[in-house]
Amino acid sequence: MKIAVIGCGLVGSLIARLATSEKIVEEVACFDKDPDRAKNTFLIQTPLTYP
Repeated sequence: MKIAVIGCGLVGSLIARLATSEKIVEEVACFDKDPDRAKNTFLIQTPLTYP
């Protein structure tokens, strides 16, 4: 499955990063009006956990 995330603020970047941890997701594309924010979405090294 391929996923597109529109808007890479707090919520969008979290969704994008969580989606990459799912085995069914092959590709995540991030789009934002600030291209640097979209590029940097996956550079954050904070571990993600959710219940």
